[in-house]
Amino acid sequence: GSGVAQYPLNAIHSAVEGLPFVCPVDLDVQMPMIFADDLARGLLDLMDAPQNMLYEPEHGYCIPGFSGTAKDIFNEISKHIPEFEYIIDVKPQMNKLLHNWPDSISRKEAARDLSYRPHFDLEQTVERILRAHRSRRAHKAVKPELCSVSDPRL
Repeated sequence: GSGVAQYPLNAIHSAVEGLPFVCPVDLDVQMPMIFADDLARGLLDLMDAPQNMLYEPEHGYCIPGFSGTAKDIFNEISKHIPEFEYIIDVKPQMNKLLHNWPDSISRKEAARDLSYRPHFDLEQTVERILRAHRSRRAHKAVKPELCSVSDPRL
């Protein structure tokens, strides 16, 4: 994919492949993100919550993760792959969309009603995705524990 939400994954993939990444957005714009394990856990928390404890209209909840900028993502990748390079080639429509997104998502409602809190931050997310890409690149299947919902320390 080539959407706004896809660029962090594309950057990590480029880093693992040893290719420079062409960044389509401004380096300093915050974007909310979430690691898939946190999203799955949040959705399960929502499904398991007693209906009388769901106070949001229509029981609509945002499942929050963390926020970061392209620069934050690239700095984190560079901790693992120091030779990682990127080129800025802003795509006006994509950049406009990102500038119109919220910088973050409130954690208050999901914590209050679902007892949900994200387990993964940017550092852990980048590390996990890098590990998965390296494993695939080495023609090894990703071990189930790399994608485990049950233990965020893995």
